Amino acid sequence: MKRNKLLTKRDALFIILILAIGLSVWGVYQWRSGDDGRLVTAEIRSDYGTHIVNLDEDRTFYIIPNVIFEIRDGQIAFVKSDCPDQVCVRTGFIGRAGQSAACLPNRLILSLSAADDYDNLDIYVR
Repeated sequence: MKRNKLLTKRDALFIILILAIGLSVWGVYQWRSGDDGRLVTAEIRSDYGTHIVNLDEDRTFYIIPNVIFEIRDGQIAFVKSDCPDQVCVRTGFIGRAGQSAACLPNRLILSLSAADDYDNLDIYVR
């Protein structure tokens, strides 16, 4: 009596090959999405205007009294907010160019960009 195998050697090899390709693609993406040593700045937009903040010095500050930001080790986070859902606080620290976080009830948008990204723009509207 012949048993049917659930997984043959050929199936296992195919699965390993697919996993290797997937990990390779993920690794290349992670490597290419680095900041290349460029200084990352935070842009905080609110009803009070746009504020550009460098992430090179650890500190705690606020733009509006009920929302507190913290900069630590080149990353920034909403650490305290009076909004009901706390999504902005749960986002945690962000530190790579292209990342963003928002506190919609307080109308604050935090986005990170490399310091020299502004040199490549044709127009910047506030």
